[in-house]
Amino acid sequence: MVKSCLIIYDNIDISKFPKLIAFFKRTGDGYQAKKSKILTKSEIDRFLSSADDKEFLTIKVGLILGIAGA
Repeated sequence: MVKSCLIIYDNIDISKFPKLIAFFKRTGDGYQAKKSKILTKSEIDRFLSSADDKEFLTIKVGLILGIAGA
């Protein structure tokens, strides 16, 4: 990603710098991507029915539009 961004935006080819490539590979070891939390249908139904409209109305609208599509 860094390589492609540098080529596109700054016109710099980092393939000429092997120490830099090795550094990026060393720092990327052990990286664990975070999984996003997914709500179940029952959790969504419970939120829509029990959450206070005065406080969560915009979140409810956003949730409905996100599920049903705009």
